[in-house]
Amino acid sequence: MSILFSLVFAVQASQGPVLSLDDAVAIAMNNAFSVQTAKSKYEQTRQQVNEAKAGLGPKVSLGATYTRFDRSIVAVLAPNTPAVTELPIGQKASSATLTWPIDISGNVSRGVRAAKATLSASNENINTVRNDLKRDVRRAYFQVAQAKEQVQVNEIALKDQQERLTNTQQQFDAGVLAKVDVLRQQVQVSQAQSNLLAAQNALELAHESFNNTIGRAVETPFDVQPSTTLPLVNSDNESLVKTAQSNRPELKALHETAIALAEITHAEERSLQPSLNLSITASHNYDPGFQSQKSQTVGVAALTLPIFDSGVTRARVKQDRQVQEQNRIQTAQVSLGISLEVRQAHTNLDNAKARLDVATAQVASAEETYRLAVVRLNAGQGILLEVIDAQADLTRARTGLVTARYDYMTAYSDLQRAVGNDDPQAAVQQPASGAKN
Repeated sequence: MSILFSLVFAVQASQGPVLSLDDAVAIAMNNAFSVQTAKSKYEQTRQQVNEAKAGLGPKVSLGATYTRFDRSIVAVLAPNTPAVTELPIGQKASSATLTWPIDISGNVSRGVRAAKATLSASNENINTVRNDLKRDVRRAYFQVAQAKEQVQVNEIALKDQQERLTNTQQQFDAGVLAKVDVLRQQVQVSQAQSNLLAAQNALELAHESFNNTIGRAVETPFDVQPSTTLPLVNSDNESLVKTAQSNRPELKALHETAIALAEITHAEERSLQPSLNLSITASHNYDPGFQSQKSQTVGVAALTLPIFDSGVTRARVKQDRQVQEQNRIQTAQVSLGISLEVRQAHTNLDNAKARLDVATAQVASAEETYRLAVVRLNAGQGILLEVIDAQADLTRARTGLVTARYDYMTAYSDLQRAVGNDDPQAAVQQPASGAKN
C-alpha cells in the first residue's frame, strides 16, 4: 500500500494551473450556461414584481390635439355689431391627466404578494441549478483525477515491465532463461504500453469533458489535486432525509409557488368586487371660441361595481384551484423523490466504502504476492510466468483501488446533492441552516 501511494501520488509536470475542487465549482458558478439562464429568469421575475408594485401608484399622461373643421361658425349677437366666432375652423388643445387607482378590494396588493412569492421561487430555482451543477462539477473533477491516477498506475506498470524485460534479456544471454521467456516479457511490455496509451487518451477526454462542464473552452489546460482524504457520514437515513426536506431548493420553490397561487386564487375570487379610480385632468384650449373656457381642471372619481360576468370568474377560480392542486401533487412527488434519492445515495456511499476497504486489502495482498514471486525467481526457485501473473494482478489491484476511491468520492457528491448541503454530516446537526449555495 505504501508503495502505491508513494508512486501514484508523485507530482507530475502540470500542463496548466492546478485547480482545487472549490476553484472548479467557483468557475462553473460564474460560467455555466444553466446558472446564467436561471439568473436571467430571476431578473425577469424581479421586474414583474416591480410591474405589480407600479399598479398601486399614480400615473401621469400628457396629451395634445388639433381639430380641423370644414368651416368656422360665426354668430351676430346684435344688429350692426361685428360677428363673433363661436367655433373657429381649427382648435388646438393640450391636457395633463393624473390617475390613481384605489385598491379598495385589495387585489392589486395580492398581485404584488404573488409576484414576490414567485420571485422567491425563482431564487430557489437558481439554488436548484447550483446544487445540480456542483454535483456535475464534482463528478467531472473526480473523473479527471481518477484518469490521471490511472495513467500513473500504468506508468508504474510499464516501468516495472521494462525493467523485468532487461533482467530477462540478461538472464537469457547468461543461459539461465529460454528465448520464450524473453518473447513473453516483450509481449508484456507491449501490452503495458498499450494500456498506458489508452489511459492517456482517457485522461485527455476527461479534461475536455470537465472544461465543458464548467463552461469554458475544452482545450483549456489545467491540472487537478488528487484525493487524499475521504469524508465520512455517520448519520442515519432518517436524519439525512429530514435534513434534505428542509434544505432542498426544489421544495422551497414549490412552497413559494403555493403562496403565489393562493394569492392569485384569492384575487380571482374577489374580481367581482368594486374598483375605484381617481383622476384629475387639467386642459388648455388655445382657440376657445366664444363663451368657451380657455383652461379648466376636472376631477373624476369612478366607482365600478361588476354585477354579472356569465360565470367567467367562477371558471377562473376553479382553474386556479386545479393549478394549486397540481402544485400540491408535485410537492408531494418531489418530497418522496428526495427521500428516495437520499436513501439511495447513502446506500451507494456505504457500498462504495465496502468496496474501497476490499480494494485496499487486495492491493496489500497483491504487493506481497508480487514481492514473493520476485524473491523466488531471483533465488532460482520460481518461474518468470509466476512473476508476470503477480505483476498483472498487482496492476489490476492498484487500478481497482483508484476506481474504488473515486467511486466513493462520486457517491459522496451524490449524497451532497441529495441532502442539498456541501457538508451532509454538519447539515444534519443544523437542518435549518439551508443549503450552502
